[in-house]
Amino acid sequence: MEALSQFIEMFGNPISQEYIWPKAKLGRKCIVNPFKRKSIDDELLVSFIPMQDIHEDGTVADFEVKPYVEVKKGFTYCEDNDVLFAKITPCMENGKGAVMRGLSNQIGFGSTEFHVLRPIDGMTCSEWLYALTKLDIFRIDASKNMTGTGGQKRVPTSYLENFEVGIPPMDLQLKFASIAQQADKSKFGGFKSQFIEMFGNPVTNSKEWNCLSINEIAPESPSSNKEYGNIWVLNLNMIESNSGKIVDKEYDSSDNLLSVFPFDEDNVLFSKLRPYLNKVVIPNGKGYATTELVPLRPQKDKLNKIFFSFLLRSDHFVSYANSMATGTKMPRMPLSELRKFMVILPPMDLQLKFASIAQQADKSKVHYQKIVY
Repeated sequence: MEALSQFIEMFGNPISQEYIWPKAKLGRKCIVNPFKRKSIDDELLVSFIPMQDIHEDGTVADFEVKPYVEVKKGFTYCEDNDVLFAKITPCMENGKGAVMRGLSNQIGFGSTEFHVLRPIDGMTCSEWLYALTKLDIFRIDASKNMTGTGGQKRVPTSYLENFEVGIPPMDLQLKFASIAQQADKSKFGGFKSQFIEMFGNPVTNSKEWNCLSINEIAPESPSSNKEYGNIWVLNLNMIESNSGKIVDKEYDSSDNLLSVFPFDEDNVLFSKLRPYLNKVVIPNGKGYATTELVPLRPQKDKLNKIFFSFLLRSDHFVSYANSMATGTKMPRMPLSELRKFMVILPPMDLQLKFASIAQQADKSKVHYQKIVY
């Protein structure tokens, strides 16, 4: 069950007069837009989070790392476990927001168009606060209280501070948090486990399958069919980490393209830049991609592209790619190392069985129905 449906099932409609939990102003149960901690060293590396890197489903495309001195003025401060809530239209209505995790040195700075909600120990937890702000009923109410005009309307801080909501006991909030975290992991974690169970460690070849190098079995091969006119252009920030999901599509005239290559549906695109971000995608159409993506083309009779994409996204391969990467601020996996990596080749019937399981699971995902008045 999706987390927001679970929220309603466990806690009911938080705005309803029949809500059973004692109501309190949100500003008394969490810290709205907390102050920045004191005495941060100017050279400390912190995460930088622009609005476009926060998606409507709560995922974060990337964390850019910058010295504190570059971002300490003019940006919104947050820390690990804080909840970001987009306050400006249309980002607020579209549901942009996320729980912050994995920030560099546990500190982040983002767009000034974010509000920050920090849970208070013993009163609220991050997952409960995030789910509350994701509910359509919450955002519809927030939209009625925006200030400003036209495309510059914003949810004021006072709205969040004074919003009255029933606060469930912490044990129930933590139970919900556990369910939400498990659901989040299952978006892409379940099939990592399935992959390892069926095929073993793909780096050490623990099940002793036959192998061929990537250069032999899935060489770099852009599409031979070049597209013209208004075409799809794929950049790294449009690919969700770990899952291979394409979260955004942009189009441009073929006359404007620089430093790109053509791809098609038979490619598996692997990001050599910052391999720890784990960005591997099977495109669902033709287009052009940044040269930071490597256009691998698996041989269809020996290597299934879905199986191959999961291999490249496996924790074992990501760890291996990170160990091979060179460069400090912008580490990249050298193409020479990628090309010579030995790909396990289980029998094709097993590869196809895994691909079928993965495809069926993807089709059967149940999306929560939006909760409205």
